[in-house]
Amino acid sequence: MQKYFSILSLVVFLVVLNSIAFGQNFLEIKEKAAQGVAQAQFNLGLLYYKGEGVKQDFSKAKLWYEKAAAQGYAEAQSGLGVLYGEGEGVQQDFSQAKLWFERAAAQGDAGAQVGLGAMYAEGKGVKQDFSQAKLWWQKAAAQGYAPAIEILKKMQ
Repeated sequence: MQKYFSILSLVVFLVVLNSIAFGQNFLEIKEKAAQGVAQAQFNLGLLYYKGEGVKQDFSKAKLWYEKAAAQGYAEAQSGLGVLYGEGEGVQQDFSQAKLWFERAAAQGDAGAQVGLGAMYAEGKGVKQDFSQAKLWWQKAAAQGYAPAIEILKKMQ
């Protein structure tokens, strides 16, 4: 079976990256984030995560993801799952990755569902369980999430 977790950050953010309104400039996003707007906090975190328009800084990404995640923003919770799962800006911690992915997946976040599937497929922080992995990927695929659909196609 392929290494699903190692490609997780790419899979999770392929679609999410499109959620940033690139018409907004960095200062507008930062101002809204400082005002407590969860989507802006997530977007600012994502800019730092990707190094888009700013120097890549996983610690700042984590800070802004945490602010949005505390407000229940699923994509930020999923972003924290990626940071902890990959050990980017934090010590790698699969139990934290699982916790954040589960919170986001419970809200229907397809990226988090793919993340959980990857954890089960590779036995990272959980007992390896391919049927559980497939279940999470199917949930994401049912939403039309292309990366999950591709993973399921490769499993056949």
